[in-house]
Amino acid sequence: MKADIYNTLQPHDDPMVITVQISNCVIHRVLVNIDNSVDILFKDTLEKLNLKHWCYNNCTTLLYSFTEDSIILVGSNILKVIAETVPLQQNIMTNFVMVVTPTYKMILGRPFLSSLKEVLSVYHNILMVLVGGKVGKVLGDQKADRKCYAVSANPTILAKQFT
Repeated sequence: MKADIYNTLQPHDDPMVITVQISNCVIHRVLVNIDNSVDILFKDTLEKLNLKHWCYNNCTTLLYSFTEDSIILVGSNILKVIAETVPLQQNIMTNFVMVVTPTYKMILGRPFLSSLKEVLSVYHNILMVLVGGKVGKVLGDQKADRKCYAVSANPTILAKQFT
């Protein structure tokens, strides 16, 4: 198991950030959050995917957290997410809700993780995935996570990043 720590500074309690693929586009800065009851795609990420003939179900409502913070939900739809594992890949049809406020590119919550049938190790910064009877690994990106955290904690940097 020590070899699985690969490129992670220890000790840490960082959230897991991974890279996935949607529609032949590689999406970096994807937060894996087991506390989320929905999978979230940010509107600017969807626009950058440039999916032709793709539309989302419009709905304007608020999405609340346990701390009673809210963000505006603007729609939902299903996209195929490819989780690259070493040496395998897993394709998961994922129902995303779309929101406007960006920090990460998307947030994958419990619905995605349940579909993936994964085992998450925060210590190792790895998702272990069963694919066709074999175990693959989705490796976390601790550097990207720490960069996302620094950006989200500093509104000036956040504003420059998304303009």
